[in-house]
Amino acid sequence: MKKQHHAPHPAPAQETSPECNVARRSFLKGFGLAAGTATALPVLVTATRAQVPETADELVKSRYRDSEWVQRFYALNRL
Repeated sequence: MKKQHHAPHPAPAQETSPECNVARRSFLKGFGLAAGTATALPVLVTATRAQVPETADELVKSRYRDSEWVQRFYALNRL
């Protein structure tokens, strides 16, 4: 005798109240807004930090040092 395979019966559709649907939608909107804010916040903080002007001491300080490793870099590039 062959086994007959029957498709499982689908679960009955659960009826939800309109208030539940609104609450779910509000939760998902809030969650999406929070995720977007968390993603954009580091970019905004970095952008504002980068706009800080240099002080007078920072403007005149030496920025280039002819150190040993810089000389080695230039010597290797001349080869």
